[in-house]
Amino acid sequence: MFSSNSEREFINSITGKKYDRFFDAAVDCEVTVGDLNHAAIADFLIHGYYYGQETPLKHITKKFENKEHLIPQEHTDLTYINIDSAVDYFIDTFGIIAEKIRDKSISVDITGGTDSRLIIALLKYHKVPFEGFYSLISGDEDELKIVNKIANYLNVRLNTLSPGQDYNIQELVRLSDGLIDINSIKSLVGALKIRKRKGFDLTITGVAGELYKDFWWQQDFPFYGVKKSNLDRLVKSRMYPVHIPDDLFIDGYINYNNRIEKLVDTLGIYTLDDNTSTYDNIYLNFRIKEQISLFNKISGNFTPSYSPLLENKFLSVSNQLPTSVRWLNQFHRKVISKIDPVLASFPTTEGGMTLSNRTYNYLTDLLKYIHTKSGKVFSRFFYSNTITNSKESHNSIELDESMKYLSKIGLFNNIELEKISSSTLRSRIISLNLHLREFLDE
Repeated sequence: MFSSNSEREFINSITGKKYDRFFDAAVDCEVTVGDLNHAAIADFLIHGYYYGQETPLKHITKKFENKEHLIPQEHTDLTYINIDSAVDYFIDTFGIIAEKIRDKSISVDITGGTDSRLIIALLKYHKVPFEGFYSLISGDEDELKIVNKIANYLNVRLNTLSPGQDYNIQELVRLSDGLIDINSIKSLVGALKIRKRKGFDLTITGVAGELYKDFWWQQDFPFYGVKKSNLDRLVKSRMYPVHIPDDLFIDGYINYNNRIEKLVDTLGIYTLDDNTSTYDNIYLNFRIKEQISLFNKISGNFTPSYSPLLENKFLSVSNQLPTSVRWLNQFHRKVISKIDPVLASFPTTEGGMTLSNRTYNYLTDLLKYIHTKSGKVFSRFFYSNTITNSKESHNSIELDESMKYLSKIGLFNNIELEKISSSTLRSRIISLNLHLREFLDE
């Protein structure tokens, strides 16, 4: 039950040999700068991931071992007419999971968001003990206030991870397996170490909560369920690309615009009958697959993780939810309000909206929702491609050293550091430098 649907293997296309880790595949053969996959590396800098079969090396590809998730449309044991029956099914089915994990020592990340609220509400309702975790590395003091109120109400112990913790850079590089920015996994690794030290058996996550609400659709608000999908807008609004300077790569044809166009073209194979079904299909079979396989591999070094919202029985609920139930977090709202109305009344980090079905809360949340989404509709027409969403600045010396090395091996042009304004891009360049030095024979 706790195995991932997104495990993968790495294949050397020359020898046919298979590996569990990318670094193992890379160091098992002589690699030169001519083997670098420049286009895939550009995608890593823009998106933070190597999507699909790509890796930093041309002759090393990755393959997902298990079959893709398919949005369930047939052979489910749920056919409902109204939302109330879906809510009851969801709650009862989680009870089956609860019985299988009840004897384990469980930890859960508690945030101010809706997905973690759904998970902790279900665990508490089914009397499954757990401890909470919150990271100030990825969060902030305002969110921590909400999290503390939740933990106090539930009488759950809260472990808080603070910034300033020392990290072993080489350990982060090893755990990243050369496939993700080491800065982006600091919070995860810090929490995992505490979990391992405290003897937790399992971490429960709210991953895939997007499939039960409209977050992954919001760039098209309010035009849900229409035939035409806008994949370019999906990529730029929901996959958070980072702009790279046009003259960064030695290869002049590799730039931000053509890599975005390439990704949009790749996503076309996931197109279904309407925009919202298409976006769900991309999330489930493309976006989340990469994230889950990476983070499950990292977690496996410490404490296994489990994402119940990816269970097929729950996905069958998601697939049958009317569009009208996905907006305003109405599914989360109905489940949590039914099993714990007080917990539902606490604010979230989504504009202060609650998850309560009480008339006053609902109407107030509706106004906040319309205000927030109307702002997004307006802003999408003035969307900026440049993302600077990292809270952490990076040492200019590290960046300078990284740029010199990446220029020396013939990957980058030696451009001015001022052109690399995004702290997220700076972090990824520094990580790329560390990754390549692990296996590259100059």
